[in-house]
Amino acid sequence: MARTPFRPTYPWRVSSSTTSERASVEPSPVVPGRSLLRPVLITNLVLEVGIVFTGGLVRLTGSGLGCPTWPQCVPGSFTPVPHQEQGIHKLIEFGNRTLTSVVGLAAIAVILAVWRWAPQRRSLRLLSFLPLLGVVAQTKCLEDGSRGAAIHDDLTPGSDDAVVTHQRAGGFQNSELDATLREAGVDTVVFVGVATNLSVEGTARVASDLGYHTVVVSDACSAATAAAHAASLESLGLLAEIITADELLAKFAERSTAVPQ
Repeated sequence: MARTPFRPTYPWRVSSSTTSERASVEPSPVVPGRSLLRPVLITNLVLEVGIVFTGGLVRLTGSGLGCPTWPQCVPGSFTPVPHQEQGIHKLIEFGNRTLTSVVGLAAIAVILAVWRWAPQRRSLRLLSFLPLLGVVAQTKCLEDGSRGAAIHDDLTPGSDDAVVTHQRAGGFQNSELDATLREAGVDTVVFVGVATNLSVEGTARVASDLGYHTVVVSDACSAATAAAHAASLESLGLLAEIITADELLAKFAERSTAVPQ
């Protein structure tokens, strides 16, 4: 006669309160200020549509020089004045320029809002930069020959200065910079400007690879954050000489006294 193996059993009871607690789903944590993300995006969209309209109006009416010295439409006035010769064009261009500035602020707000309140959505974070790029295109600040791309008046090139235009983050890529320097017999290049961790670092690395003595002036460069600036300088220290503006001026002074008059 076969015997069934003994299997112990244990009494148990299901608590209705425990079951309901397990079945319930804990709500996602509320991110402070996240409710503002949608209004920020909608506001930016409305402004973008507006800037497309005003930009098209500027081009259709030829009002591009309505405020030739914007943000001052005329010296001493930030708004159009009756005695301006541009007529209706001054109003159209003033409105377009002003709206472009507002859109620029809204574009920055979009980037901050998305990165603060939707950090887990990588695709949305990348798309958040599009409005700002649209403002750059609208203002033509990177268009050769435009006022936005012009060299600052305090740095106006002299008759013996060479100006090299490039269309990449690095100054040597697809430009005549290397040929211009070698033709002039230059063996040392000094870097200042923005951004430390983009154009400055990218161009300095190529300059070092090409055999130039590379010098980066630490307090004459800047980046979006102090941490990014410091990290870039630390990396560049492996292939370039890092000095301050005062140290650079001292080197110039030493060299001028060493050259026979």
